[in-house]
Amino acid sequence: MGFDSDAFTLFIGRPKSYGSVFYLAFFSPGFIITLVSTWRMKIVAAIKETLTELEEKHAIAVQIGLEVGLLEKCPVHGCVFDAMNDFALDDAFRCAESLIAQNDPMVAVFQGNRRRLHHAVEEVRSGMDNCCPECYEAQHKGG
Repeated sequence: MGFDSDAFTLFIGRPKSYGSVFYLAFFSPGFIITLVSTWRMKIVAAIKETLTELEEKHAIAVQIGLEVGLLEKCPVHGCVFDAMNDFALDDAFRCAESLIAQNDPMVAVFQGNRRRLHHAVEEVRSGMDNCCPECYEAQHKGG
């Protein structure tokens, strides 16, 4: 068995966290390209799955917020905005607790984790306007 130096690449690494341990590996260039492509596809898939899960969690938190008056929906434009009702936050937490306790399918994405659901409900108002942006724009455009 001979070793073809053109077909293989030698990687020697010395990670700082492992002291004087050396890693010696032989890979064909085609294998490395395939490996990198596979990793990239897995990373992209994981990011898409994570974003979809985050969007779903946000949508559930918005729905809970709308139900208890933490958020409001503009009857004209359909925009959701912060109702500026801090007292409703406790109601939203109670609603979330109830949904988790009942194993409601609506909150299945949280897998019974109350803290994550509470965090999603608490954070749903961050960055949200306190009125419908389109109504605000229409009122202030003429004046």
